[in-house]
Amino acid sequence: MFVLPWYFSKTPVVDGPSLKLLHVNVLSSNTEYDRLITLIEIEKPDLIFLQEVTPEWVAGTERLLEEYPHAHVEVRRRNFGTAAFSKLPFDSIRHIDSPPLAHPTIVATMTFNTEPLTIISSHPTTPIKRFSYHARNEQLESIAERANQVVGKVILLGDFNSSLWCSHFRKLKASTGLRNVRQGFGILPSWPTYLPFAMIPIDHALVSDGISVSDVRTGMRIGSDHLPLVITLTL
Repeated sequence: MFVLPWYFSKTPVVDGPSLKLLHVNVLSSNTEYDRLITLIEIEKPDLIFLQEVTPEWVAGTERLLEEYPHAHVEVRRRNFGTAAFSKLPFDSIRHIDSPPLAHPTIVATMTFNTEPLTIISSHPTTPIKRFSYHARNEQLESIAERANQVVGKVILLGDFNSSLWCSHFRKLKASTGLRNVRQGFGILPSWPTYLPFAMIPIDHALVSDGISVSDVRTGMRIGSDHLPLVITLTL
């Protein structure tokens, strides 16, 4: 009952130029940098958003700047560094410190097909204790408010540490009016890769009206406990 609807009711794809995004939680302790590079060479995305970026991951992905010269990297302690790489120029890109733990959220704007587009990438904390549960929920509320402030089309993505069925994720979706890109493509479990028969979808992408989803799927393993999310949109 909770799974089948995700395999139906796919939104019709409209005509227009396509934009391919890659979201990956790389796992801060993972050192298999070349597997990410191989994934990128295979998928050839236009934009890449990484989470759990460490100084070692910055060094391991430096070669991306040759093909993806438009970038923003914010390294943080533990598991909350973040980065964005793009073949296309940004109009602006920055990070904001999302409450309550000041974890960085990337907010990027660009002009695509002559229209403004905002992309927000965020990584709320893992809700394993009472405090972190409330902290995750507050960050989800914060990024929902940020998305609601956008004028124009918006893409919201990241490791939200909440499943499709989490009440706080559903609240974010309802409060923004954004559509889950998974609709019609299945639940696409993304974590944890070390328990393949117990994986759940906690890496997400949501889009506003005027953006249609041509394809969404999980990508090849790169040594992380998360699978990548590969999204092709038409704008």
